[in-house]
Amino acid sequence: MAHDRIHERFRNSVVSALAKVNETAALDHAGLKGRFREVFTADLLKLVTSSDHIVGSGLVVDHTGGTSPEADVVIFDRFHIPAVLYNPSEGLFPIEGVSYYGEVKSKLTKSTLRDCIHKFQSVTL
Repeated sequence: MAHDRIHERFRNSVVSALAKVNETAALDHAGLKGRFREVFTADLLKLVTSSDHIVGSGLVVDHTGGTSPEADVVIFDRFHIPAVLYNPSEGLFPIEGVSYYGEVKSKLTKSTLRDCIHKFQSVTL
């Protein structure tokens, strides 16, 4: 029973996020439209990640000073030291505590997928 309620809540959240994407699709500002989609995605990820994690956006940094391109989504271990610098919603995230980072795409093609993978290989452990 509890599992059914959780499943239904998540399903409703996905339906709501998709409705928001459709509502903002007609916006004539690509940057703002993209930012809205990032927020909708982060809201969904917060539902399925543990409270031990932060869902944010920003730059991932490594021990050599390398930085990723701006990441639309970063999932970070909240208890990792060193912690997030600045603000969890827009910060610098040490790669050692990062579980995932990447981009939110409106349309995913083979070309955009390759580009995303290439961009995010710029930082190392």
